[in-house]
Amino acid sequence: MSVLDRANKVALSGDDMIEALSIVNSLPPEDRRSMATRTIRLLQHFEALRRPGHPNVGEVVMAIEFRFWALARLHLTDHRGLAGWMTPTGDRMDSVKDELLSVAATEPLVKIDGRVAFDAESFVDRLLEIGAGQGRA
Repeated sequence: MSVLDRANKVALSGDDMIEALSIVNSLPPEDRRSMATRTIRLLQHFEALRRPGHPNVGEVVMAIEFRFWALARLHLTDHRGLAGWMTPTGDRMDSVKDELLSVAATEPLVKIDGRVAFDAESFVDRLLEIGAGQGRA
């Protein structure tokens, strides 16, 4: 099984992604840019929780990091459908709507140009479905 397949099999929730983003945003700027530091801090956090459904904390953190990378890549494409869902503030992502993180937690990861990504159209379609159901689309 590929690493991407393993990441897709990890059951994450929007709350997991919200917690992870909060942890990353609480780090000093230089640590936010360090994959090793982010990973260690996320491992410590999720290890302390030991949630049912998360038997392998390393795979949970791997899946979260992959999803953050895919989300960042999607954001860099300036896809119209993301306007208003994510607002960068310096080197933090303080203003990220919970619905966006819920979709990021469950949307299948794919490879595009050899890199971990989300299919932009599928991601935005799911985001708009969730937003419409909550009066935000």
